[in-house]
Amino acid sequence: MTFNIVWTSTLVAIAALAAAPSVASAQTTPPSAVNQGGPMAIEAVEPHYAIAPEYKVSNFDGTTAQLVGAHAGVFVTRTILIGGGLYTMTNGSDRRGLTYGGAVIGWQPWSSSRVGLNFRGLVGIGRGTTTETITLTARDRRGVVEATREATRWTTNDLFVAEPQVDLLIGLTKRLHLDIGGGYRFASAERIDRNRFSGASGAVALRIGSAQ
Repeated sequence: MTFNIVWTSTLVAIAALAAAPSVASAQTTPPSAVNQGGPMAIEAVEPHYAIAPEYKVSNFDGTTAQLVGAHAGVFVTRTILIGGGLYTMTNGSDRRGLTYGGAVIGWQPWSSSRVGLNFRGLVGIGRGTTTETITLTARDRRGVVEATREATRWTTNDLFVAEPQVDLLIGLTKRLHLDIGGGYRFASAERIDRNRFSGASGAVALRIGSAQ
C-alpha cells in the first residue's frame, strides 16, 4: 500500500515537472492580437481642437464698444466643442472698460467642406467700468441751496455674463475657417442698471484647427 502511494506521488511529481515548461511558456508568450485579419480595425484617434482669435463690435453703456479676444476648445464629439474664451474692450473712453471670460460650449449641427453652422455660448464672469453724471449741491447753514454743479462719477462692478451666439463657418482651407456671427451679452451687476453692460454684438473670428 505504501509502495503504491509513493509510486503515485512520484508519477504526479514527474507529470507536474513535465508540464511546468509548457505552463511557463504559455504565461510568457504574449497574447495574440484579437481579430487579426478580421473586419474590425483599431486606429489611433486624432484629437480635434480649435482656437479662434476674435474681434467683436458691441453695444456698451450707450456707445459702440470694440473688443478683442479669442475662444478655444476641444471637440469631445464630432459636433460638440468645450473650452473657454476671454474678451476685453479696446476703445474705452473716459476710463470706461469691459473685460469678461468664461467657459464656452459650442454645437455644430451641420457642416460641409466649405460652409457650416455653429451655435455657442459663453458663461462666466467679468468686470466693467462705466461713468455717470451726478449733481452736487452746495447749501448754507439753513439748508438753502446756494449752488449746484454736475460731476462725473466712475463705477466699477463685478459681472456675471452669459453670451449666446450663432456663427456661419466659411472654409478657407482644411484647417482654417472664417467665423461670422452675432449674439447678445447678458450681464448682471449689483447696484447698477444691468442694461449698461448688456448688448447685442457682431463678431468675426479666424478659426485655426478642426472644423469638427
